[in-house]
Amino acid sequence: MVCNIPMAVTQRHLLDLINRSGFANRYDFAFLPTDFDAGTSKGHAFVNFVSPGDAREFSRKWNGARLTGAGPVAAAILEVGASRLQGYRENTRRWSAIRLRRTKNRELHPFIDQRLVAG
Repeated sequence: MVCNIPMAVTQRHLLDLINRSGFANRYDFAFLPTDFDAGTSKGHAFVNFVSPGDAREFSRKWNGARLTGAGPVAAAILEVGASRLQGYRENTRRWSAIRLRRTKNRELHPFIDQRLVAG
């Protein structure tokens, strides 16, 4: 779980930042929940890494960092820690709930690695 993400950051932007920091294809699920009333993110994201080593490396690299390229707003210091919910299967089950599927804007749906869905 990544906390203190600036509210203006979108899921697409966050995934781009994660990919550019060396973690492309090293996670299979990601979700930045949205506050639909405010029209912004809720400031935290769930990212499931393919291996425990990838998760540890991500935590070392991102915990205590600030999001560079996250817009003009001075970002708070990121906090990275384990979520209560662990694993690809559990995250997709939890975050693919019926109420999320009703959201027509695909940008607000969780990122789910389609190679795993197809396989």
